[in-house]
Amino acid sequence: MRYNSIVYYVTDAGYAIPTASSIYSLRRFHRTDDLEVRVLIVNFSDIQLERYREISEDVGFKIVLPDEKDFKVIDNFFFSKTHVPKTALMKFMIPRYHNSNKDIVFIDGDTWVVSSIDPLLRQPAEPGAFYAAPDYSWFSRNTLVGDHGRRHRAYFSFSGINRFYFNSGVFKSSAEDLAVISNDALEYLKENFDRVLYNDQSGFNYAAREKVEAMSLKWNYQMYFWKFFKSNDAGIVHFSGGCKPWFCESIPDFSWISGYRDVYFKLHSNAFPLKTWTEEDLKAYLNVRKKERFKDQTIFLIRGMLQKLSIRKYLKNTQF
Repeated sequence: MRYNSIVYYVTDAGYAIPTASSIYSLRRFHRTDDLEVRVLIVNFSDIQLERYREISEDVGFKIVLPDEKDFKVIDNFFFSKTHVPKTALMKFMIPRYHNSNKDIVFIDGDTWVVSSIDPLLRQPAEPGAFYAAPDYSWFSRNTLVGDHGRRHRAYFSFSGINRFYFNSGVFKSSAEDLAVISNDALEYLKENFDRVLYNDQSGFNYAAREKVEAMSLKWNYQMYFWKFFKSNDAGIVHFSGGCKPWFCESIPDFSWISGYRDVYFKLHSNAFPLKTWTEEDLKAYLNVRKKERFKDQTIFLIRGMLQKLSIRKYLKNTQF
């Protein structure tokens, strides 16, 4: 293998095809003989597992079947109801299945790779470091209008965040460091389940609060940033939030994501669930986006300009 990193995903049946689609996009730039990709899967039926094995051979990834006791560990956790599936907690189990001295790069399944991620794969993780990109909420924490800023300032203070609050959709670490961080994160979630906002992400942020180093936002290009910078800044596009490109063909936010739906439906099988939007769902979403754009152009105009400057720093002034 060319790289000193192994890429991991975790998925359940609901995210199986988005995950395979993400890996398909990754394989356009990194061949199977250059880069190993592993997917931890949970809650698959026998039919789904059989079909996913076929997909894995076509796309180029290895299926990892976690021990049932490991999934039971996270199954007992309280999980705040968001668009994020409970399977995300399986990220904490990755070190248990990493029989290698290579670094670990994790990528969420709701992503699309639009350029080579060579720098992310090639540069070794420094001992004691955990690399991740800031979450969109970090840039809006100082918002004075409405409840969003106040709520997040209080939450970051409670969590002991003193560098930045990161998004756990893409990260890099050595296996040894990730094992320690994962165990600490699980303990934190057990003790603070009633105060956690973002589940696995909150656990990672607490456990890695003294270790996190800034990764360029281009490797975790969340939807929130799309309004500030165009697609040529992206390396890994992250469909963060509750709106996904497989829901509906007519979502304007995804008009610049070339080829995603073609790949998704090429890989899709009736063995897996397919969530789609009705016309009413789309209409409701477009109405919300219209209101958001109006606010961005009026009461939040200055805030947006300041955020853009801060966001640009994390696109450029990072280790990789």
